Amino acid sequence: KQWYQRRVQAAHANKISATFFGHEHVDSWMVKEGGNDSFTTYFLVPPVAPIGPSEPSFVIGAANRHWSLVDLIFFYFPLDTFSRLARSPVFSFLYSFKLIHFRHRDKNVPIDGRVMKLVAERLLDPADPFETYRELLRNEHQLLFTQNVSSLEMYCVVTEDTSPGLETCLKQFKYL
Repeated sequence: KQWYQRRVQAAHANKISATFFGHEHVDSWMVKEGGNDSFTTYFLVPPVAPIGPSEPSFVIGAANRHWSLVDLIFFYFPLDTFSRLARSPVFSFLYSFKLIHFRHRDKNVPIDGRVMKLVAERLLDPADPFETYRELLRNEHQLLFTQNVSSLEMYCVVTEDTSPGLETCLKQFKYL
């Protein structure tokens, strides 16, 4: 079924700006070219916050009046802390996707595939002022494979969703 989902998403990339997946212990994203110079973004949002072993979390997607995605706001439930303190827990703000990856508060700029492609291309810039690579590693710290991954390898991971595509990308940067 994954191949079918990719075909549908690629065929309608000018209409489908993002797809959300969950049930991982990481917060990550992938951008894929959909044809006709359009891009789509896959967001992987965690049901467990990437800051602890079992802290439940959720994400609110914020949209503008045109229903374009403008931010992802992450909250977590510090269950362990509140359990130790014997207090009633409350959900706490974790971070804003836009503030981490864009460093501005412009509420009207949509987070679409074209913008996410530019974010991915920052991984190719050694002087990346947004520290995209560091932020991706911070958000994926529970994945063991990211500890020794370069920014060029990370670029391949966030832009290629097939094994042959990933292999071709890694060969381009002389990793294979």
